[in-house]
Amino acid sequence: MNPKEKPKDDQNVNELNSKEETEDISINEQIDQFADVIIDLFLSKENEEE
Repeated sequence: MNPKEKPKDDQNVNELNSKEETEDISINEQIDQFADVIIDLFLSKENEEE
């Protein structure tokens, strides 16, 4: 096989990988937002107790 030629399977794998990466990014953003909410709740609870 010529190293310059990429089989179609590789292209499909690359497309799947890029889809997974964008999904991972949005999941990480959601986790960050969720963590921010939890931290805000925790801090507001601590402030109420003082």
